[in-house]
Amino acid sequence: IMLCVPYLSFIASDSAGLSGLMAIFFCGIVMSHYAKYNLSEQGRHTTHHVTHTLAHVSELLTFLYFGFTILPMIVQSCDLAEEQDVYRVEWRFIGWTLLLCFVTRAAHF
Repeated sequence: IMLCVPYLSFIASDSAGLSGLMAIFFCGIVMSHYAKYNLSEQGRHTTHHVTHTLAHVSELLTFLYFGFTILPMIVQSCDLAEEQDVYRVEWRFIGWTLLLCFVTRAAHF
């Protein structure tokens, strides 16, 4: 029910020609006032973990899609720059960036 109600509000608003994102936003506000207090402790715990898992999976898919979309553009511009001898890769910068990303991500958990 906790996942179906926002989806149904999205479908209803989208079929009416209104903003689906705003419908989900206001549905979340209404559900936070009413639905949370009508769940058992175990239901709240389960809902909390399911929504956090779905948030992480959504974030992963978003950044994967962004990476796969932007990569061909970067490669094409790099090929053009390489022909003009203006392209240079700073491997130390890339290495430090990846290392710091992994360290901060590990510290987050």
